Amino acid sequence: MSDEVIVVDLGLQLAAVAGFVLLMVLIHSSGLVGISAGFVVGMARLALIVASDAGVTLGGPLGVLADVNWLYFSFLLFVFTCVLIFVVSMGTTPASPEKLANLTFGTITPEQRARETDDYGFWEIAHSIVILGIIAGVYIAFW
Repeated sequence: MSDEVIVVDLGLQLAAVAGFVLLMVLIHSSGLVGISAGFVVGMARLALIVASDAGVTLGGPLGVLADVNWLYFSFLLFVFTCVLIFVVSMGTTPASPEKLANLTFGTITPEQRARETDDYGFWEIAHSIVILGIIAGVYIAFW
């Protein structure tokens, strides 16, 4: 079993929750539901892979779930988590504005936005560009 399988089974639902939290004000308990469901599905697949590698014959949907390519599974798990978060968000009442104040892009006040842009300057931007260049270089070198 490769490290990619473990990262896919555990990590992508975190990306889904983080993306929704940053962009939407509707997220509250749905993030927990999404990350929990993604964790359960990912761990179930991980258990099926271990069982399959140990010689257990899996048939039907369980066999398909254990044998699907990890890249396809990662995409499907990400989509499943995003859809679940959206559905739960639409079905529950939104959190109060006081609870969400200064938490998402839509709830930042103009004063806070001005203060944030005053907090970074040339060196922060330059270091960010260098770090992105290093990451791009590593991707290109190992592609």
